[in-house]
Amino acid sequence: MSDNWESVWMFDGRVADPDQLYRTRRGGYGHPAPDICPAGHPLGPNQVIVSAIPCGHLRTHHRSYTCRECGEVLAWPPITAECNHFGSPRNL
Repeated sequence: MSDNWESVWMFDGRVADPDQLYRTRRGGYGHPAPDICPAGHPLGPNQVIVSAIPCGHLRTHHRSYTCRECGEVLAWPPITAECNHFGSPRNL
């Protein structure tokens, strides 16, 4: 993949902004998720591990998506040099 690869973020079958919460059909709320990993593998049910990475810089967390096929990790918001995870700067 190229260095300028960007994932398309989807919610309920539509392209969505990863910074927004969206209302679900059942009345709750949810975040969009990436549709593929940088290697091109689909990130759907049973194909991705979703977790959170606490970040001292953000004072919240990054949502992370790990491809079960290749192990690539996508994080939102993107991890930067200013991020501080578990007491030390770290980039995935």
